[in-house]
Amino acid sequence: MEYQVTTTLAAASRSLKGYDDKLSAECIEIARKSWDYEQTHDPVGGDNSYVPRNIKLHEIIATSELLYTTGEEKYASRLVDLLPDIEKNIRDAAWCVARVTDKINNDDFNNRFREMLKDIKLTSIRRWQRILLVFHGDPQSGHRVGYSAICP
Repeated sequence: MEYQVTTTLAAASRSLKGYDDKLSAECIEIARKSWDYEQTHDPVGGDNSYVPRNIKLHEIIATSELLYTTGEEKYASRLVDLLPDIEKNIRDAAWCVARVTDKINNDDFNNRFREMLKDIKLTSIRRWQRILLVFHGDPQSGHRVGYSAICP
């Protein structure tokens, strides 16, 4: 599971740029190699692994981070291919994909991603409305709703 390493090294490369350019270049080189390796090998995990089992989510985050750092087309292309997985993981993937949509020149991808964000916004609003009922009650009746009623 090298995607977390890839993500960290790509971000470190950006942070180090202008401070330690040699180390920055080394970080991005290893991040690229790590990502390339993961793309061509089956994932390896174990019961003692501390990482969540959602490998596609980690791939989305690592690919987004590399695209954000390098602007290279191969990472944009891979995110387009990962769109169905982005949709399945939208709650956890939206933040990293949103940062790179301007680097993805694919109208279908960007339109579908915007629709996903609208859906997640509506879902979040509804969730907060239900939570507010617990703490403040129904504004029309004044009755409070028990937590178990909104989160069965």
